[in-house]
Amino acid sequence: MRHLFSQPLICAAILLVMRPVFAQRPVPTLPVPFVGVDLSVGEEQEVKLANGEKVMLKLVDVHDDRDSLRDAVRRSDVKV
Repeated sequence: MRHLFSQPLICAAILLVMRPVFAQRPVPTLPVPFVGVDLSVGEEQEVKLANGEKVMLKLVDVHDDRDSLRDAVRRSDVKV
């Protein structure tokens, strides 16, 4: 007995049904309250805060607590 649908037709139907879906990232509704800054010790930089205020920021000191097994940073204390 001959099949009603051929194999290529079934494959084409599956590909049409399973086409990729293109999603978009959601638009943020609130302003981000944090500002990231990359500084070396002793370096100064003018930074614009989330509220629009500009401040001068200087990194004075950094102390890292590291894991003895993997030497991974577990905590950092900074002085600005």
